[in-house]
Amino acid sequence: MSYYEDFQEGNEYEARQHADEEPFIPNPLYYHRKVSCRFVRETEKAFLLEVNKVENWVPKALCREITDSTMYILAAFIKENFK
Repeated sequence: MSYYEDFQEGNEYEARQHADEEPFIPNPLYYHRKVSCRFVRETEKAFLLEVNKVENWVPKALCREITDSTMYILAAFIKENFK
């Protein structure tokens, strides 16, 4: 039986046994959002980006998967700084 079938039949112990068969795989970009931007300047610790004709400094530690025109930036940083 599958996890779902055991759970539906009330076999909680058997359902828990199936839970170990499919490990949780975290998504490293879950808290990041993809942003289209233009790189204006770069320092050792930050990027100066132009997004929607507004320039902002973004710490490199908050950026992932950086390409020529896009990158993933921490969503909380975007919410506070790219209004």
